Amino acid sequence: MDLGQGFGNVEGKLGGGGFEMPPCTGYPFRVVDVKDTTNKKGSPMLEIYLDIAMGDYEGAFEKFPKIQYVPYGDEAGRARLKGTLDLIIGQNKAMFPEDDVFANGTFDEQRLIGCVTGGVLKWDTYNGKNYLKINYLCTPEEAQKAKVIPEPAISETAKAPAQSSGGTGNGWGFGNN
Repeated sequence: MDLGQGFGNVEGKLGGGGFEMPPCTGYPFRVVDVKDTTNKKGSPMLEIYLDIAMGDYEGAFEKFPKIQYVPYGDEAGRARLKGTLDLIIGQNKAMFPEDDVFANGTFDEQRLIGCVTGGVLKWDTYNGKNYLKINYLCTPEEAQKAKVIPEPAISETAKAPAQSSGGTGNGWGFGNN
């Protein structure tokens, strides 16, 4: 790739032009992708990719959706998965007309794509930078009641580069959700 003369002197910027991070609060989220995968320990896990569905920040995470991880390799995990699926399906009954979507003991997770649910963001810190991540899912009505949480100050200790085994987090919450 030819980057031209003087490229080494260009000031690098992340986040893109004019992008404004949404406030840390509750939002209606749309499921934009779902992956049935495994975690680092080899246990089954559902990754639910979400973007803000409406309002001033609709599509704010279009290129880098927020991910809700739902491990379900043990009994407690299966209970969390069932609760998450019941929440999303219950808010999108028109997309699930059958009485029992789990009747045969299987579920096509791709059917969740396009569903809308509520969720609340929270601040987290990675490599000395704040980023937003999904704290929990809820109904859109519950999400509307969430208070705005201001971005926390980062201590000097947290700003020091952490020893990492990899990852692509860039401080905007994209890459490591």
